[in-house]
Amino acid sequence: MKCHLVVAFASTALFVVGSMLAACSGVDCPVGTDLQGGECMALEADGGGEGEGEGEGEGEGEGEGEGEGEGEGEGEGEGEGEGEGEGEGEGEGECGDGVPDDGEECDLGEENSDSTAGGCRTNCVNAFCGDEVTDPGEECDDGAQNSDSGSGACRTTCIAPFCGDRVVDPGESCDEGEDNSEDPDATCRTTCALASCGNGEVDEGEECDIGDANSNIDPNVCRTTCVLPYCGDGVVDTGEDCDEGMGVNSDVASDACRTTCVEPACGDGVVDTGEDCDPGDGECGYLVLFSDADSDGYGDDATLTEGCELVAGMVEQGGDCNDGSTSAYPGASETCNGEDDDCDGVVPEEEVDDDVDGYAECEGDCADDAGSRYPGAVEACNGLDDDCAGGVPANESDGDQDGSRICAGDCADGDPTRYPGAAELCNAIDEDCSDGPDDTFACVQGDAEACLTSCGTDGFRTCPNCAWSACTRAETCNGEDDDCDGHVDFDCVMGTGARSCATACGGDPGTQACENCWWSDVCVPPAESCNGEDDDCVGGPDNGFTCVMGASRACTTGCDVGSDPGTQACPNCEWSGICVPPAESCNGRDDDCVGGPDNGFACVAGRVYPRDDDCPGATQACNADCTWGPVVRATEVCDGIDNDCSGLADTPPFECTRGLCAECNVWGDIICCTGNCTWPVCPPD
Repeated sequence: MKCHLVVAFASTALFVVGSMLAACSGVDCPVGTDLQGGECMALEADGGGEGEGEGEGEGEGEGEGEGEGEGEGEGEGEGEGEGEGEGEGEGEGECGDGVPDDGEECDLGEENSDSTAGGCRTNCVNAFCGDEVTDPGEECDDGAQNSDSGSGACRTTCIAPFCGDRVVDPGESCDEGEDNSEDPDATCRTTCALASCGNGEVDEGEECDIGDANSNIDPNVCRTTCVLPYCGDGVVDTGEDCDEGMGVNSDVASDACRTTCVEPACGDGVVDTGEDCDPGDGECGYLVLFSDADSDGYGDDATLTEGCELVAGMVEQGGDCNDGSTSAYPGASETCNGEDDDCDGVVPEEEVDDDVDGYAECEGDCADDAGSRYPGAVEACNGLDDDCAGGVPANESDGDQDGSRICAGDCADGDPTRYPGAAELCNAIDEDCSDGPDDTFACVQGDAEACLTSCGTDGFRTCPNCAWSACTRAETCNGEDDDCDGHVDFDCVMGTGARSCATACGGDPGTQACENCWWSDVCVPPAESCNGEDDDCVGGPDNGFTCVMGASRACTTGCDVGSDPGTQACPNCEWSGICVPPAESCNGRDDDCVGGPDNGFACVAGRVYPRDDDCPGATQACNADCTWGPVVRATEVCDGIDNDCSGLADTPPFECTRGLCAECNVWGDIICCTGNCTWPVCPPD
């Protein structure tokens, strides 16, 4: 029996609820308990209600509900009550009650399961990767056994292990993840198989790889060792006549495929079926052999024999004319030894010493028919190459064909007029090739020599026409009369001192030196002296002194400030210590330092003098030319005094004399002159 009750009553209704639950389950539980999991568990109720009645009660319960009814209830507390009412109660649910409560992801009640794919788990959480159930969207789920590094394990993302996850799983030889590649130099393929011969990829160290098509029996394909087909692999490939494989192909075994994968043939050096012999030279008959005693590759024809193979000491070439000499054989180079080296039956002519002088032509004998001519022979003056050095000596030639050789005394082999015995001429040339040129005359044409002149000096003479000229000497600067003309040296005698000369600046005389017996073109000025002249022609007169002798300059006298300058003289090229005052001039100053300013004139220029003798306060000025100006009297002022000595005080422009009083009308009114020398207004008549 299954009952689903959601009840919420006041505490007074708990008894009824308990009875109903017990009835639903078919199990009688005591009052205040409830059947849970097949056992009666004590109830804890919490409720409230509103109604009419009497009594008190407390109760606790789980769940929420609304209801109306009548009844009595018992709980913890005391009292009884009857009445009607409605009430609500709240509390926390539990996982498995079919209701997703706070903190639960799901709740399907009794359908919660820890093994159902995609179901709500018994702890009221949704299915998840790692719950040991392969849920929808997952390839696997081993719970705590999920691993991203364990071989063959379900991954922590609940996907099955795969090639490329960097874990070598069962069935894989390798797994380098994203580094898996089909590149030849990669070690792990994208199929998680190691690079190897037969995988269809040409890996490092392989010449080829066509996978399952690799074959050791098919021609022209990659071998199972991943090498290209080759001679010796036991397969007849294109371009091969045969191939019996390594160890079978042979270059020495009769009738075997050769190591070059060609069929055995005549001339390959192996006696095969049907051949008498095979020396390997392209012929399969017997060899013609000769004994080669000197091992020069050629044998003596007298030793001819036949054989199938070439043995030591035997050769196939005959014709050796001297089998005891390694340098004699057919085709050998001839050497200068008087023998037939090339075995052509003839000793070369140049190797024969015809004149029996110990030298053949090949040994350098340049005249094998003359016993006196050979290498090293002494040269004779005969115009021949006696010592065979490769030419006639130059001194044996007669180039000018005058019948005389150089070695025989010809002193000019290019001039046929000059030879021993020719007539000597006066021309500075040795025609007779004896005792030098012009040897039959007094001297050689054009010669010159030292001699003593008539005055005993060392002179010089020449030979203009094979006769000596007079002994002369050119004059030189040496203090002597060289040319015997009675005059020593040139313009001046060597060693003569300097002479006086006029300089270009006109001062004291300069000096002129005797240089190489000629007076110098330069008159050297003397040192500057104090004379008012430019002696050294540099910087003007008396340069180097303080002043020019006789010069003067302006100077300041000590007699009056601003007076005319005095004069300072230069008597001995030094300024004197006296400043001579000038003559007195009319300038208001004491120029001559005697008697004050403008002494000697009527008055001092510009000065004003008092002339009280003329009129008190009067003045008289001295003109600029030191003459008297007019007397100037005082100007009249309003003071009641005769200022200008005119005889009247306060004269016009004033109206009246200050302080003077007078009648001004017929009435006898008196008015007095005001302080500004004007009359006041007179009262009317």
